[in-house]
Amino acid sequence: MHEKIKSETRITKLLDSAKNFSAFLELRGVFSAIADEVINIARYDVAFLSLLSEARDMFEIVAIDHTVPVRIKEGALVPTANSIIGLCAGGKKGMVISDAAKRGENVPGGFVDAAILENGGIASAIALPVMFEQEVIGVFFAGSCKKNVFGESELNLFEQLSSKLSESIHGSYLYKRIRESENFYRMLVENVQDGLFIVQDEKMVFLNDVFARMLGYSARDLFGMNIGKLIALEDRDLIVKRYRERVAGKDVPGRYELKLIHRDQKTVIPAYMNVSMITDNGRRIAVGTLRDLSEVRNLQENLIRT
Repeated sequence: MHEKIKSETRITKLLDSAKNFSAFLELRGVFSAIADEVINIARYDVAFLSLLSEARDMFEIVAIDHTVPVRIKEGALVPTANSIIGLCAGGKKGMVISDAAKRGENVPGGFVDAAILENGGIASAIALPVMFEQEVIGVFFAGSCKKNVFGESELNLFEQLSSKLSESIHGSYLYKRIRESENFYRMLVENVQDGLFIVQDEKMVFLNDVFARMLGYSARDLFGMNIGKLIALEDRDLIVKRYRERVAGKDVPGRYELKLIHRDQKTVIPAYMNVSMITDNGRRIAVGTLRDLSEVRNLQENLIRT
């Protein structure tokens, strides 16, 4: 039981790391960092992420780390047929192998299985699908040289990790699409001193450092955070209501002042927001800028006092 608690604690730390890594948009770095953390924090013996290749029946290993010898490496193409990866991707759900020595339906003996479970000496493993637009685009795999390491609790925790990977991929995809927009690129150039943000499903999926510093956070801390937590209580209901109406296609003002709340939960920050909506694959996404009005308000108050 004590070992179980320690294992869950390590995986929880891993999830925190995944959240931080997801704030970065250079995905190869994200994938490699998460694979490294599985080894260093969760203390498993092999971890890799594979993504669907252009050949639809193959997955490419885009990041791998291990403490034991294995026959696969980054860049390898892995067939989905008769393998853990194929079963996981086909079923669109996670799977656990408690004892690789007990060959059977859940240990099919494909290429990856032989390289990891046999030659790599891995005794137990877990595999999770990585989803994008409700389709499997990859599989995350972790394994241990010990038997019976993975169970239902690990499966639940790794499902959260898989979700973080999906968020990271989708955030990067959105950022790439928006950067390709001439209007948005011009807005970036003209408002570089302002806070920049992208919101989807009421969550922060992109922000710049100016935005984060304004509220006393790092960009890592804010990734995935609900927008309501960043708005002062007195303005929260109205701003969230406007966001939802904007997503629904209603005509809502795109420029207005609002009050934000600092990380210390005490300091109220007056700001001016300019926001518009774009549609990406049927999803409504808010893109905008924020300007800190604190200095302006202080100057106004000083003028009034004098």
